[in-house]
Amino acid sequence: PVVWCRERAERLFDFAYKIEIYVPAAKRRYGYYVLPVMIDGHLVARLDVKTDRESSVLRIKAAHAEPGHDTGDTAEGVATAVRDLAQLVGVDDVDVEDRGNLARLLRTSLS
Repeated sequence: PVVWCRERAERLFDFAYKIEIYVPAAKRRYGYYVLPVMIDGHLVARLDVKTDRESSVLRIKAAHAEPGHDTGDTAEGVATAVRDLAQLVGVDDVDVEDRGNLARLLRTSLS
């Protein structure tokens, strides 16, 4: 995984990563369990993802584009990755909540 060694991820990709599962909810910057999204060798976004198996929905709790990446262009690539992830985990639908600078565009790209 890209973030196995956080120091290397920061050095190679200028990507500061901190898992926030132990951070109080009110102090989280990106979300509970945030995954980086890599497209064409660049870390372009962070998604807080939850699989709701009971409802068969992949819930995107937050979607943040990384600084320096155009959110319009990024949304299409992230949408492809989200569809692939939904298929991989075996859910039928994707729901994008309205949190993060990429959420609205991602929701549009997925529709």
